Amino acid sequence: MAMLSRVFSLLILILHIHLFSGKAKTLTVTNNCTYTVWPGISGTNQKNDSGFVLLKGESRVIAVQKNWKGRVWGRTLCSIDKSNGNFSCVTGDCATNNIECAGESLTFPVTLAEFAFSIIIENNEDDFYDVSVAQGYNVPLMVAPNVETGAGCDVTGCVFDLKKSCVAELAVLSDPTNSSSIIGCRGLCDVDTNCCNSTTSCPGDNSSFSTLIYKKPCPRAYSFPLDDVGDTFTCDGSKVSTYNITFCPSPNMSRLLSMPSSQAAQPAVAVAPTPTPIPTTAPTPIPTTSPSTVMSPVPLIQPTNSTTKPISHNSPTAVLLILLVIFVCICRWKTMKENNVQTGDIRRSVDSLQFDFNTIRSATRNFAADNKLGGGGFGDVYKGKLEDGQEIAVKRLSKNSVQGIAEFETEIILVAKLNHKNLVKLLGYCVAPQESLLVYEFLPNSSLDKFLFDPTRKSSLDWPMRLKIITGIARGLMYLHEDSRLKIVHRDLKTSNILLDEAMNPKIADFGLARLFEVDQTQGNTRRIAGTYGYMAPEYAKTGHYSTKSDVYSFGVIVLEIVSGQRTQFFRQVQLDEALLHRAWRLWNENKAINLIDTELGDNFKREEVLKCIQIGLLCIQENAIDRPRMTTIVAALYRQDISLPAPKPPNFFGCVVDGEARDRVDEYGNPYIHTGAVTVSDLYSRE
Repeated sequence: MAMLSRVFSLLILILHIHLFSGKAKTLTVTNNCTYTVWPGISGTNQKNDSGFVLLKGESRVIAVQKNWKGRVWGRTLCSIDKSNGNFSCVTGDCATNNIECAGESLTFPVTLAEFAFSIIIENNEDDFYDVSVAQGYNVPLMVAPNVETGAGCDVTGCVFDLKKSCVAELAVLSDPTNSSSIIGCRGLCDVDTNCCNSTTSCPGDNSSFSTLIYKKPCPRAYSFPLDDVGDTFTCDGSKVSTYNITFCPSPNMSRLLSMPSSQAAQPAVAVAPTPTPIPTTAPTPIPTTSPSTVMSPVPLIQPTNSTTKPISHNSPTAVLLILLVIFVCICRWKTMKENNVQTGDIRRSVDSLQFDFNTIRSATRNFAADNKLGGGGFGDVYKGKLEDGQEIAVKRLSKNSVQGIAEFETEIILVAKLNHKNLVKLLGYCVAPQESLLVYEFLPNSSLDKFLFDPTRKSSLDWPMRLKIITGIARGLMYLHEDSRLKIVHRDLKTSNILLDEAMNPKIADFGLARLFEVDQTQGNTRRIAGTYGYMAPEYAKTGHYSTKSDVYSFGVIVLEIVSGQRTQFFRQVQLDEALLHRAWRLWNENKAINLIDTELGDNFKREEVLKCIQIGLLCIQENAIDRPRMTTIVAALYRQDISLPAPKPPNFFGCVVDGEARDRVDEYGNPYIHTGAVTVSDLYSRE
C-alpha cells in the first residue's frame, strides 16, 4: 500500500507539471568530471549562490527567477592564498577574491552556458539558451532542458576535451615552459586582429580554420563572433522548469552532440520529480527514447492470465490505471498540438514571403527582354527593381519546365530556411494563374561560368580570387551537409549555379533538385535522374543513388575547372586527353600536376596552394563515394597547408557518343559542344 501511495504521489506530481507551469525555475548543476569544478553564476539579481564548489559526482540545485537572464560556467584549479585568504582560479576567475562571484565579470577562456528565460514573443513564452566557446574553452559542458518527452527542446553543449586539439597560438598553459600543460583554449578574437565583433566592420573572416577546432567537434556550440550557423536554442518556457547543466557529461552524449541539431528530432529529457537540494550522487544518464515514446511506470494493458484475480474498480490499482490513461492522453494531445503548431509556423513563415504578381511584373517591366539574365530547362531569370529601389532576380518557371511544381515548392521551403553568406538568399515567391516565380537577391556579377569560361572576363580571376571562390563554395556546401539544422543534398552543383556578388563572394544557387535528409540518413534513391552530366557522380548517374558525397563529386569537378580554366565535358574517345578529369589525373600521375594551372594566371600563384586544390579535386571525384572526403575535411585542408591528405586513386570517367552534327558545334564561349544523349562509363585505368 505504501508503494502504491508513493507511485500515486509521483504520478500526481507529473500530471501537475504537465498541466501547470511553475513561477520559478531551477538550475541543476552537476560535476561529472574526475576533478573538482567551482561553478560560477552571474545574472539577474544573482547575489546568492553565485559561486560554490562541486567535488566529483556532486550536484547542486539553484533557484532563479522565472524571467532570469544569466550565465553559468566552470572554474578550475582554484585555491586560497594562505597569506591573505584570497580565493582565485586559474580559469574562469571572477576576481572577487572569494568563492562567490557576486555579479562580477569572469575571466576567459571558459566554456559558457547562457540563458534568457520567459521571453514573450507573439504571446508565446520562450526560453533561449546556448553553450558558447566563442570566448574560449576550459571544460566540457552540456545543457539539457528537463521537459516532458516530445516537447522538442534540444540538448546542446560541447562535450569533447578540446584542450587536446587546441592549436599552439590559442593554448593557455599552466606551465609556460611545458607546451603540453594546456588548461584551456582561447577564443579566436583573443589572437586574431581581423576577428569580427561587429557587422558594421569586418576586415576578416571569422570562419577561418582556427574556428574549426570548435565548430567541427561541437557543431551545436556558438563557436565564434557573428557565427551564422544556428546554435541558440529555444524551448517553450511554460513546459520547462528545470535546466540540467553538466560538466564533463557522459560519453554516450558525444555522438548526439557531434551532430547539428534539429529541434524536436532529438532525445528529450524525461520529467523527473524535483530533486532534493544538493544531492551527492551522479545524475541518471539522459534517456535516449524517441520523442514520440510515452514513458510510463507500468504497462497500460496487463497480459491476460487466467490465474490473475479480477481488479476491483474500487482498488487503488484501478485508480492508478485510470490516471495513467489520462496521463497518456494528455501527452498525446500535447504532442499533436505541438506538431500542428510547428507545421503552422512553417506554413506562416513561407506565406510571409509571398509577393503579389503585379509587383513582380512591374519590377521586371513585364518581363522585358532586356531584363533577361539567362535561362535553362526550368525557364528564364529576369532582373527587376522593386519600388523601394531594391534590385531582385526573378526565376520564372516555364510551363514546360523540367523543374515541376514539386521542385518549385522544394526550392521555396528549403531555401527559406537556410541562412549562410555562401548561399543565395531567397526574398520571396509568387504563385499566380499560369505563373510560378521565385524572387532572389540580385547578384551583379552573374554566375561563375560567365567569368571562368569567357576568354575576356576570366582575366579578372587571379589566383587569390579563385582560391577565395573555391573556399566559399566549400563553406556553403559544408553548411548544407553538416552545419545547418537541415541536412541537404544539392544534387545539381555546377559553375552556372554558383553566383557571385559585388565582392566576388560565391553563393550556391538553384535548389530545385535539392533533397532534405534526416540527421542520420546517409543515402537517397530516385528513378528520375536529374542534374547535369559532367558534374554528376557515377553512382547517381548509373543507379540513382545520391548522398552528400554526390555533391562532393560535383565540388571536385568545379575545383578542377577553377584551377584549369577548362570546362568539364564528355570526352570523345579519340580526343581523350582533352577531357578535363582525364587530363588532371594524367598530370597528377606523371608528377606534372602544376601544368594543369590556367595559363591565364602566368606565374602569379602559390604552387603549394594550387597543388593542394588539385589534390582535393581528384579526391572528390573518386569512383567510390566512401573514398571521397567530407566537406569539413576539405574546408580544414583549404585553410591549412600542413594538413595531409591521402593520395588520390584513378577516378572513373564518363564518356559519350557524339553525333556528326554536334561534332562541329561550339558553345557561347567557343568551346566544343558535346552531345549528352548517350552516356557510357569508361574504365580507363586498371585498379590496384
